[in-house]
Amino acid sequence: MVTLQAPDKVPEQGPATSVASWLKVVVRDTLSPFSLSLPSRHVSLLSQYFCFWKVQWDMLHSIHLSLQLYTDMFFYWAQNLLLGYMLLLLLLWEFSKKAQKCVQRQMLLSLRTLERQLITTQMLLKICYFHLKSLLDLVTWGPAYLIAWVTCLVSWLLQAAFEHTVRVAGVEEENKALEVEQY
Repeated sequence: MVTLQAPDKVPEQGPATSVASWLKVVVRDTLSPFSLSLPSRHVSLLSQYFCFWKVQWDMLHSIHLSLQLYTDMFFYWAQNLLLGYMLLLLLLWEFSKKAQKCVQRQMLLSLRTLERQLITTQMLLKICYFHLKSLLDLVTWGPAYLIAWVTCLVSWLLQAAFEHTVRVAGVEEENKALEVEQY
């Protein structure tokens, strides 16, 4: 039966494995920036040198990574800030376009209602002009037509009377001429 052990817990089998396990613990702990294990007295100077060199390298690497992380975070923040400003500008632009369309629509509707009112007023003025003209025609030309009609009627009657008188006079003359001939 095989037992599985965690990778950071290695069973100790002697002095050779204790240095290896101690290095694994130091490496594991140096990767964590909050804990640092100190080597024990049983480790040789060379292993201490390599250990401190590894610790220094890991610390420099973590500082470099943290500096790179901070610069990346700064650039991500700046990009997000610029993206937010661009989205805000886009929203403002869309809002201004919609407001402009709404204002244009309102102006168009008001112009159409004004045009309808002007057309209605123009039609009413034309109707009033037509009625006024017909009234003035009746008032001014009515008596003129009446006078002209009466004058024509009187002249026709005078002409008919004159012709009748001429006929009657002609008949009387003929009658007198016949009477004179008979005597």
